Amino acid sequence: MKSGITAAFILLAAGLACAQTNTPPPASTNAPPHLRPDHKIPVSISPWDRYLNAEQRKVFDQAYLASEAKITPLSKRIHQLRNEMSDMMFMNTFDEAGFRAKSEEVGKLETQIDVLMAQAVVTLRPMLSSNQVDMIRGPQSPPPSPTAGGPAGAAPAKP
Repeated sequence: MKSGITAAFILLAAGLACAQTNTPPPASTNAPPHLRPDHKIPVSISPWDRYLNAEQRKVFDQAYLASEAKITPLSKRIHQLRNEMSDMMFMNTFDEAGFRAKSEEVGKLETQIDVLMAQAVVTLRPMLSSNQVDMIRGPQSPPPSPTAGGPAGAAPAKP
C-alpha cells in the first residue's frame, strides 16, 4: 500500500507545485464532477481518481481542499529551495553544508505534505472496497536486488 500511496503523494505534490493541468476542460457541464471546469483538483494529480465513485470523490475533494491551504505554501517553499540548490551547484565554490541544510529542509517539507495527503486518504479509506484499494495500490514491486547497483539495466560493477 505504501508505494501506491507514496506515488500518489509524489504526483500530488508535483501537481501542487505546477498548479496546472495540460488537459483542457470539457465543454459540457454534463461531464462527471471531477472533469468539470469548476473542479478544483487538477485531474493529473489524482491518478487513482478513476477508481472512485462520485461520493468517494466528493469526500476526497473536501479532505484535500481542507489541506490545500497548508500544502500550497509548503510546495512553494520546496520550489524555492530547489531553485536555490540548483544555483548552488553552479557556484565557483560548493557549499556542501548549505546545500545539505536546504536538502534537509526540502525533506521535512515533503514529509509534512505526505502527512497532510495521508490524512486526506485516511478520511476516504473506510469508504473503499478491498478491490478499490488493490487497484489504487497497484502491483507491489519487489525490493531492489542487492547486486543491482547503478542505473536500471546496468551490469553490476566488477570488483
